[in-house]
Amino acid sequence: MNTRIALAERLPLAVALIAAAVLLASPLAARAAQSPVANVEAVIVDVHSSMPLEGAHVRVFNADTYRVGLQPFQETRTDKQGTFQLKGLHHGDYRLQVSRRGYQTMAYTLDVTSSEHEQYAGHLVLYPSDDPALPRALKGPCGRPMDPKQTASVYMICSGNQ
Repeated sequence: MNTRIALAERLPLAVALIAAAVLLASPLAARAAQSPVANVEAVIVDVHSSMPLEGAHVRVFNADTYRVGLQPFQETRTDKQGTFQLKGLHHGDYRLQVSRRGYQTMAYTLDVTSSEHEQYAGHLVLYPSDDPALPRALKGPCGRPMDPKQTASVYMICSGNQ
């Protein structure tokens, strides 16, 4: 009998806690659903020739949860003009991983602002895979080159075999 009474006393508390959780989660879900989205465009170019690079693979990751090896939530390839477009990004920070055969894989930070629906991210550079012209000072901790104009926003991606 005592077990039934104890259970009956706790049941209203459990129901109240569940109801509170549902009420708190509802505004967060509604806010995420109504969060404005943006479309982003950029051009991938060769660092030396500034020529656009067709067929570069662009992968998009959430910056807060980015880890090498995770699946991107969006990916695309550049067209003949080296241009790529990302559609429907919610406002916040993202990591773009850009790769192409014969070039170093680079990662860039992208900040999608709340004030713009269409964003142009500019020209993102790729370095040839074995570029002897790069000074030693421009190489990152993985031995990969870093763009001197974007060292604050470029993050190198190291694979396990380096």
